[in-house]
Amino acid sequence: LRDPAAVRPFAALDPILRAADLRLVNLESQLSDQGGETQSPYNRLVFTGPPGGAEVLAASGIDVVSLANNHMWDYGKRALFETLSHLDRAGVATVGATRDPERMYEPLVIRRGDWSIALFAVTHIWNQGEFRSHEGQHHVAWARFDRLARRLEEARSAANRIIEEGRA
Repeated sequence: LRDPAAVRPFAALDPILRAADLRLVNLESQLSDQGGETQSPYNRLVFTGPPGGAEVLAASGIDVVSLANNHMWDYGKRALFETLSHLDRAGVATVGATRDPERMYEPLVIRRGDWSIALFAVTHIWNQGEFRSHEGQHHVAWARFDRLARRLEEARSAANRIIEEGRA
């Protein structure tokens, strides 16, 4: 894309998106350079968006994308990391997948005016076989309550402290 920010696939939704305090979507593909390939010639359910898709999301007002889904490993670890870099460059926050092993369960805390929200994202579908024996388990959050419970409780306790201190 020559000017990804000029591409406006969500233009019809502008009034709704612009009125929202927070715009969160699930990014159901990686955003990676595969030499022009956007869909695998071997499996039509394996695909990626172009790197410029990150700017398209940003220009559309998307604040956060969830990366915890079954397509976050379609083109492998390199493409996941590339996706994270493109989104970071465009200023779109991410939740549910990380470069750092085991940090995918950390919440993304968003602050807007007088309120804040802790966002979590997990998946329970994986396209590359058994998740618990796949390298992706170290980078994409799986729907495992035992891994998520402590983080949820920490977020709840932090929110309760803010309320008790009268800051909410």
